[in-house]
Formats: sequence, C-alpha cells, structure tokens
Amino acid sequence: MFLAELNAEFGPRATSVMPRAVSALIIVFGLFLCSIPEENTDWMPWSRAIVWSASMVVPAGGEINRYVVSAGMTVVMYGAFFSSDARRILAHPVMNYLGHISFPVYLLHNTLIRTVLTWMVYRHDFMMQGLHPVDENGNPRWLAQGGFVSFWTSILAFYACLLYSAHLWTIHVDPRCEKVVAWMSNRVLGNGEAYAPTKEGVLIGSPVAK
Repeated sequence: MFLAELNAEFGPRATSVMPRAVSALIIVFGLFLCSIPEENTDWMPWSRAIVWSASMVVPAGGEINRYVVSAGMTVVMYGAFFSSDARRILAHPVMNYLGHISFPVYLLHNTLIRTVLTWMVYRHDFMMQGLHPVDENGNPRWLAQGGFVSFWTSILAFYACLLYSAHLWTIHVDPRCEKVVAWMSNRVLGNGEAYAPTKEGVLIGSPVAK
C-alpha cells in the first residue's frame, strides 16, 4: 500500500528523489537484514545485534528471523523503487522471465531439492555404501556428499532442471488451471461473468463466451 501511494505521489520522477548512492545503500541494508540465518544467530555479533534489535518490536514467541527477512525485503523494494539502476536491472527481459516463472519455481523447488538435488549430491556414497551406510562399529552414519566439482555440478544441474520444469509448468499446467478456474467460476456465478483465461493471464470479472 505504501509503495502504491509513493508511486501515485512521485510517479516516474521517483528515481530522481534521492542520490543513487542513498538508494543503493538502502538496498544493501535490506539485503543485510535478509541475510540473517534461520538458526544459530548467536554465533556472530552482527546477527546477535539484529536479533536484539528485532526482539524489541517482534511479538513474544514470534519467529524473529521471518519478521526480519520480511522487513529486509520491504527495505529492498523501497530502495529499488527510488533507484534507476535497480529498475533498469529488474526491467531486463531475463528478470521479467524469472518473475514469470517464479510461482512454479516456488511450487516445485522443495520437491526437486528432496529428490533430484539430494540424489545428485549424495549419489556417489549411496552407490558405494547403500542407502543406510554404517561406520566400522556398525552405527548409522550420514551419507557423504561428493567432491567440490561434483557438488557444484550438481547445484548447476539442479537449477537448470528447476527452471526448465517451471517453464514447462507455465506452458502445460497454468493454461489448464486457468480453464478449470474459468469453468468453476462460470458454474458458480451462472451469469457469464467469470475469470476469463487469456494469453497474458487471468482477467477478473471478464465475460466468458458461452
């Protein structure tokens, strides 16, 4: 809501409101907040300082790291709003494409991490020792990941698989989901007003041809 108000107030001249260095520092500060670890925040002075500061405003019992990351991303968005450099980068066709497939990436990444990535990273030890390796005393032990080259090759292959799967999702799954939503909304409303699937997306309240 605040960003919408700022856009209505400043419009195209938002990038000239503050110096480039200031907007860049805002983005860097937001990324700094987003870097707070999920666990073991007491290991480093900077993460302890963030937790101490956030604990004064986060409700008791709340997950501080989630609040801090949300606040950090909000700060990044404000910095990007006032930064001509950030806008130019985010308007690049590659960034637009990544934004287009971001929701399928969100839906698929956890499953692919637990299957494809896990198998690639630990495949060597698994193929040598089996799924349940034991040490010399017969006690269960963790599977060992591959070497440096193997590990980073697996990471790159995983991201290629994830992005391609998300691309296929936008081509084959999204259009069918749009048709199902259009059919269901038309059945519920019963007056020809529904969610009409289009090439660009879904238009709310658009008439659907009978």
